[in-house]
Amino acid sequence: MNCKKCGSPLGPNDYYCGVCGEKVEKEGEAVVTEPVMKNNTALTLGIIGLILGSVVLGILAIVFSKKPNASNAKTAKILGIFAIVRAVIGVFYAIFVLPGMIEDIRAQLEVGSIIINYLLAF
Repeated sequence: MNCKKCGSPLGPNDYYCGVCGEKVEKEGEAVVTEPVMKNNTALTLGIIGLILGSVVLGILAIVFSKKPNASNAKTAKILGIFAIVRAVIGVFYAIFVLPGMIEDIRAQLEVGSIIINYLLAF
């Protein structure tokens, strides 16, 4: 048997050509490739992060989506970004909107109790 690249003779147990270094493919030998297992970690973190509005899970989804065997990497990255945005909006809401709403409810309860006391006075 000879090397397919340079034509030099090869021994029966050679895996590489001694002259050019080409890998020897033996005739009748099937090349076995291992199936690539897809990793759904990034996608799962993105979905959970979006549901919970978690910055940490969003960042992890983006990081895991860059791994070579990540399944649906683009979707995981987008979900991670949405999770981070949702978390930031939640914090903004809790800091700026919620206190005003609580104050409005408190004021309405005071007005309601004044009206009830006034009606009960009769």
